[in-house]
Amino acid sequence: MKKLSIIMLLCLIVTLLSPVANGYVRKKIKKDGKDTNTVIRWPCREIPYWINKDGSPDLTFEEVEKAVKESFQVWQDVECANIKFSYMGKTDIKEVAEDQYNVIAFMKEGEKLPINFQEGQLARAYTWSVPEKGYIEEAEIFFNNINYQFSVTDDKDKVIVDIKNTLIHEIGHLLGFRHSDIEGAVMFAEAQKGELSKRTLSDDDKKALCDTYPKDQPIFDIAEGEEKSCMPSANGSDKNGSNDSSGGGGGCSLNAMAGTAPMGMSLIMLLLITTFWAGRRFLSRKR
Repeated sequence: MKKLSIIMLLCLIVTLLSPVANGYVRKKIKKDGKDTNTVIRWPCREIPYWINKDGSPDLTFEEVEKAVKESFQVWQDVECANIKFSYMGKTDIKEVAEDQYNVIAFMKEGEKLPINFQEGQLARAYTWSVPEKGYIEEAEIFFNNINYQFSVTDDKDKVIVDIKNTLIHEIGHLLGFRHSDIEGAVMFAEAQKGELSKRTLSDDDKKALCDTYPKDQPIFDIAEGEEKSCMPSANGSDKNGSNDSSGGGGGCSLNAMAGTAPMGMSLIMLLLITTFWAGRRFLSRKR
């Protein structure tokens, strides 16, 4: 009977200390500083992107280009969603600007930085949205090549910081997703050293995409009631600068405790061991 009580106590401790995972989170239109029920998303099915011509000092441009294409393809291949990404080629642009170009760039030591990376950030995604219309109109993704080196190898023993593992996460921000609290999800906020797992979308990531860009339902400008084109106009940018610039949709951070158990799990294990030890001593005294 006493053994059963101890087991029940252990189960209760695990239940109370285990965090509740709520899954994906989408950006929403804010009103009076609070989120409304209106989800912010792209008003089109085809999103163009460019890669800055400088690439990364760690790799050839061809290696960077291949990794970037494959990263966008991971999101595009989700069967229950209808979203497409079009690679438009190289560009000289390497700045945070509303110019109708969605740019992927690597920021290097000695360059004049258009952004400030927070401590531990591998990359950072910026999105511009039009709150009153409920759509994203532009995005940029910058890799932190100042503090980190990047790789494209499939060999886990040779991985430094994997481009695809990082970029697939940042593309999620580009699509309008915030961080998920599910540790196995691509949109989880942190990456372990040498991690490759974010090369593959979790069920939570796929659900986020399919709920936001469903295959059999139209995507349209909420205000105008029609689907828009996200391709740059022949006249260049026609943005007036008054739109909401929601920079830094959440940078992926390198976990400084790489290879160790999360703190929550460590506490749980410690309590389990302590409780079990105390229970055994209690039973031994009763014998």
